[in-house]
Amino acid sequence: MFTAKRKGFLAFFAALILASLIGLGLIFIPDNTRALAANAEDGTATETDATTPDSSHVAQVGETGYDTLQEAINAAGDATVKLLSDVKEDVSIEKGQTITIDLNGYTLTNVEAHTIINQGILTVVDNSAEKDGTVTNVTGARAAVYNSNGATINLLGGVYTRAISQKWYVIVNDGTMIVDGIVARNENSSDPSSLIINNYSYAKNTTPAVLTINEGTFTCAGGNVIKNDEGGSEVYIKGALLQVVHLQTQQRKIGPLWLLMVVLLKTLLRMEQLYM
Repeated sequence: MFTAKRKGFLAFFAALILASLIGLGLIFIPDNTRALAANAEDGTATETDATTPDSSHVAQVGETGYDTLQEAINAAGDATVKLLSDVKEDVSIEKGQTITIDLNGYTLTNVEAHTIINQGILTVVDNSAEKDGTVTNVTGARAAVYNSNGATINLLGGVYTRAISQKWYVIVNDGTMIVDGIVARNENSSDPSSLIINNYSYAKNTTPAVLTINEGTFTCAGGNVIKNDEGGSEVYIKGALLQVVHLQTQQRKIGPLWLLMVVLLKTLLRMEQLYM
């Protein structure tokens, strides 16, 4: 029979052989497994998650992979969340969060709500070589990006679109938004919605929305590129290509009779000025 002393010696000797084999590369233990780590304080074994990003993960924060983008966002703190594949999710950034999402050349598509709802401080970039990371929406009356009142969003890269079969704004800003170097488009010629609306919820907003466009390319097939709603909101455009393929004005249409009355009134006023 083995005494406790002999058992301890054999366990130590076995561990030494195993460590040597691993060191020589004769035994490979993958990082992406659930490993047992010995607790040095009380000698008990505790189970830890080794979540090095692999092909099953859709996003990563640092060196940790996540099964959903929302899980990565929730765990990010102030770090950057990088997409690892195309994702179909409705995601939200809560008030108090400050994070960056790197599209990394992949596409984020909604399921049924706004694709991204931001209530915190969010920066979206695309560090891929092709710069074709995309945020899109496939549901009517929902946006690819919805920036809430009091929130701040910086769209510094990416392509923002909606399904050609659906209608509504692509980007909605109720807070503070800075746009620089993005591509945004709505290719639905039957959609009268503007591409971007600023101060959408003006009746509820505690502070007016502010939209700053430094650079980008914006195309709208059926409506205006930008609609700046009432309520003291502000829009600053410093440098961008704004292309309206088919302009749909958002002013009320004046019937022929009213139009004739306006023309007659203007004519009478001019005649009065001439004969005074």
